[in-house]
Amino acid sequence: MSGNHSTWAKYYDEVNRECFGIYYDQLTELTLSTINSIGDNLSIVDFGAGTGRLSIPLSRNHRVTAVEPSASMLQQLQLKDTPKKVTLVHAAMHEYQGNADNDLALAVFTVISYILTEEQLVASFKNVAQSLKSDGQLLLDVPKIVLFRDNFCETNTLRRDIKFKELGDRLFEYSENTKIRDCNYTDTFKLRYWSTSELQSALQLAGIVIEKDLSSNFPMAGAYYWLCRKT
Repeated sequence: MSGNHSTWAKYYDEVNRECFGIYYDQLTELTLSTINSIGDNLSIVDFGAGTGRLSIPLSRNHRVTAVEPSASMLQQLQLKDTPKKVTLVHAAMHEYQGNADNDLALAVFTVISYILTEEQLVASFKNVAQSLKSDGQLLLDVPKIVLFRDNFCETNTLRRDIKFKELGDRLFEYSENTKIRDCNYTDTFKLRYWSTSELQSALQLAGIVIEKDLSSNFPMAGAYYWLCRKT
C-alpha cells in the first residue's frame, strides 16, 4: 500500500507552500490554535497525517498518533520527526483499528475526499469513534465543491498544473503535472465530493454528533469545519 502522492512526497510541503503562499502557513497555524484551545496534554489521533503538518508541532504538547495510507508520506514524516515523539501507523482511515484512548481525532485538510465509497465512509467514522474515549471529540473539515476544479500555479521555481475530470456520482480523477526546480513529477488518483447530509448520516451511524460549526473561524478555506463529539 504505497498510497497517493508517492511520486512527490519529498516535495509535498515545498510545493504546497510555494503554490498557496502565506495562506498555507496561516491555515496551519489557525488549525493548530483551534486544536490547542480544546485542551492540554491531549491524546490525539491524526488521520491522513501526511508529512506531519499537524502531527509534528502537536507532538510538542500532546501525545500524537499519525495515521497515513501513503508509505512515502509517512516516511517524510518520520524523517522530520527528529525527537521521535509521533507514533506512526501505516493505514487508511477506514482500515485503522485503534484503542479507545484518544481525547481528539483529526480529519482535516481534505482527508475525507480520499474516501471513495459509502462503505468506506461509514467504516471510517466508526473507526474514529472506536479510537476515541467516551465523550471524545473529532475535528473534521468538509471540502466544498469549489475545491474540485482545475488549478494552475506558476512561480519562479514552480509550474503546477492540476486537472479534475468528472467520473460521475461525484467522483473525480485528480491529475497533476508539476515541475519544481529540477524535478518533474505526475500524480493521478480519485477523489470524491461528499455532501454535508451524507456526512451527517455517516457520523450519526458511528455515534458521533456535530457539536459546533467552526466554519466562520476558517475564512477562505473552501471547507466547512465541524467540531464533533462521540456520544
